[in-house]
Amino acid sequence: MSYNNDCLSGEVNRAGFRVDIDQFDRSKMSLGMSYVLAQWGNNNVGVTGTVAETTFADRTVIIPGGLLGPNGGFRLSLYLWGTANANVKTVRAKLAGVDISGSTLNVASASGAYGIQRDFRNRGAENANRWFGNSGSGSTFGNAITMVDTTIDTSVDCPLTVTAQLAVGTDQILIGMYLLEVFPSM
Repeated sequence: MSYNNDCLSGEVNRAGFRVDIDQFDRSKMSLGMSYVLAQWGNNNVGVTGTVAETTFADRTVIIPGGLLGPNGGFRLSLYLWGTANANVKTVRAKLAGVDISGSTLNVASASGAYGIQRDFRNRGAENANRWFGNSGSGSTFGNAITMVDTTIDTSVDCPLTVTAQLAVGTDQILIGMYLLEVFPSM
């Protein structure tokens, strides 16, 4: 696992991921410096054995209230692996329970490799936001960019979750790499 974020304090769970973050470096926030809030790699966490929408275990990140400010945002990058077949595997990113993945990544590919990138920005207020991004599988990434306006209140703590849903329960999908970059207001 690769994780180095000295600006945060919190409990570390069994996967080595920081949870219950109660502090962040306000000097970075006030200077508008971007930084990594959470990351891991080579620590595959997966979903298999069910067709119900399932949150990836130990992978919920709390974005502290006020962290983004009125004009800040974040970028979520995921690289995934799954059973290489034509069965659909749906992945969603959710902020405070709101789907910010738009047209979900409906993966039906023989390649088994997938990528998702979502950018989320506040637009002058902490409850006026826009998210956009792209996704793809195999050698195609960024086929189309989805852009949607939302009203998620980022002045309060917001859990960021990633879910998966399989059309066939014997298939699987795994997060191989997760990167959450924060871009505070300047």
